[in-house]
Amino acid sequence: MKVFIAADSAIMLESLLPILSDIPGLAVAGYASDETAVIEQIDALPHDAAILDIGLRQENKSRALLVAAF
Repeated sequence: MKVFIAADSAIMLESLLPILSDIPGLAVAGYASDETAVIEQIDALPHDAAILDIGLRQENKSRALLVAAF
C-alpha cells in the first residue's frame, strides 16, 4: 500500500516517516507541506491512501480537501 502525506509540520513528517517505513507492505508515495503542493502532487503520485493534516496552511481549505478526497 502506498500512502501520500499532507502535513506542514516538519516534526510531524519526521515522526511519521520512520513509523510508516517500519510497517511491512506500506510505502510513502510522497508528501507535501502546503496546499499548492498537495494539489500538484496528489494526482501525480500514485497512492492508495492519504494522511491529511487538517491544520495544513491553505488558501482554500475546501479545495485541498476535495482534491485529496478524489
